[in-house]
Amino acid sequence: MITNSTPTFYHNDGKSTSQIDYIFSNNDVINTAMVMQQDPINSSSHLPVIANLTKRLKTEVKKVKKSHTTYKFLWEKTDKKEYRNVLNQMIATCNWNDSDVNEKVNQLTSILHKTADKVVPKKLIKLSGFKNKASPKVRQLIQASKQKHREWDNAGRPRNNHILFVEKKSAKRALRRQQRKEAAIEREQFLQRLEKDPNDKAFFQLIKRNQSLLLKF
Repeated sequence: MITNSTPTFYHNDGKSTSQIDYIFSNNDVINTAMVMQQDPINSSSHLPVIANLTKRLKTEVKKVKKSHTTYKFLWEKTDKKEYRNVLNQMIATCNWNDSDVNEKVNQLTSILHKTADKVVPKKLIKLSGFKNKASPKVRQLIQASKQKHREWDNAGRPRNNHILFVEKKSAKRALRRQQRKEAAIEREQFLQRLEKDPNDKAFFQLIKRNQSLLLKF
């Protein structure tokens, strides 16, 4: 439900527009509805439509889970001589006389952890939190698209054959082209790995990919 005639779709020619994106609901649920402004990293020809509802939901503040990186210690590749030297140095710096058994155990445990972190080689096996999959080339094109969008926005959002509008479209088109190119390369590499080393994990990844593609249609 949008009461004005704000376009939600912009044709690539920069001339044709239409309002084809809506939110349908009962009148007593939606308070206001509006079309968001264009964003430089929105590579779609459609604009998002948002609504302000008259109903309120009870929300709870949840603790944000901190990013956690998990490593595997490669003990078989450890330099045993260096490990013993570092361990003995740390043990020598501690005062063992003025502590009870529990404190000594805690101190020794801490020393063992610190020695392992310092000496034992590690292998990354899990990385939690945000994963930025954009390549340096894509990030560069995103910045260029933002810059062109900012210049076009500051000039009053001209259209048709205006140079700023043309440059904005070209920057966004270059971003989408690079994203599609890298997605195709990654997909081809994945299929090659699956062909060389078929396994259950890769097979289920393929199923998940195909399901994601079906949901887009």
